[in-house]
Amino acid sequence: MKKQMLAIMCVIFLSMSVSSLQIDKMNGVYDVFKLDKLSNEFEFEDSIELLENLQKTKLYNNSARYSMRNEDRSGASEISFYYMNGREYASVTPPMSTKSFTYRVIENTKFYLEMQNVDNEDDVARIVLDKSSNDFDYNEIYAGLENEQGEDLYYSLHDLISNHKSIGYDNAKVEMFGNVDNDENGDIHCVYTNLVVHSKYPKNEIMNCEHTWPQSKLGNSSFAIKRGDLNHLFPTDSKSNSRRSNYPFGLVENPRWEQDGSKVGTSKTGKTVFEPRDDHKGNVARAMFYMGVRYRMEIDKEQEDAFREWNKLDPVDEKEVNRNGLIEDIQHARNPFIDNPGFVDRIDNF
Repeated sequence: MKKQMLAIMCVIFLSMSVSSLQIDKMNGVYDVFKLDKLSNEFEFEDSIELLENLQKTKLYNNSARYSMRNEDRSGASEISFYYMNGREYASVTPPMSTKSFTYRVIENTKFYLEMQNVDNEDDVARIVLDKSSNDFDYNEIYAGLENEQGEDLYYSLHDLISNHKSIGYDNAKVEMFGNVDNDENGDIHCVYTNLVVHSKYPKNEIMNCEHTWPQSKLGNSSFAIKRGDLNHLFPTDSKSNSRRSNYPFGLVENPRWEQDGSKVGTSKTGKTVFEPRDDHKGNVARAMFYMGVRYRMEIDKEQEDAFREWNKLDPVDEKEVNRNGLIEDIQHARNPFIDNPGFVDRIDNF
């Protein structure tokens, strides 16, 4: 069943110059997602490569035909993508089979395509361009958004960064400690204090994985995907991680704990908040803006006001840019607020 699903999911090319996908330009690498009916979430299945078959299908003139290979190159499938009665369909022949399966395109957007088996409504797939493996120019996409403001920009960015490749929380921690936040000397630096650990995976009682958007506030929808999203995960020493708890961020006026520039205390409104040190304030702001837009989670006004200030107080540096690139290599999507911090000023309400 999995090979059958993977086969059908390859029928696309994500063209960024039009509002829907083009069936005659599909060569490339894609991420395959399958709808899990229990969680009602699209879960990553596999990566695939599409190769054009110049021999057109005999069934329809207005059609395109492709071969598909799984990431491990375990067999090829034949896919014919065609139009019939004004609708888009795919005829799929899995590996080592003469039987074809028909899928109907139920949603064709600028960034992904969703398909449903005509004989099994529970068999639903979504295909997304692997932006890290193809000739994908984020700057070109951002340039196309230069006239958008407010909700229009918010939802355009949401569509751009949705459907990333989730590797799970345990794997995300391995990548964070051993790759993303491990410097050229093999050291891991806490983002809240001056603690430095030389390790590939430090002991939990020494250093933890900080969820910038607290786990307890992620909600039930897509919880596992949110929990393991590297864009808001950072290494912190266990003590400062515990001090942060699940408090919101803000400016501390009356501190009850301080270390290396980070603080816990009450804000001017009397709310208990956590204030990271200055060199991480912008990183927090851009991670929170990403999480809010990616998962359509609201940010309260007191935090949003602080994040807008921090986005300017602590501008993007080379380390943050490089980190964004490493995460793209793993998750196949970037944080647009790192690429273009000016997006924040063009969205009036997060």
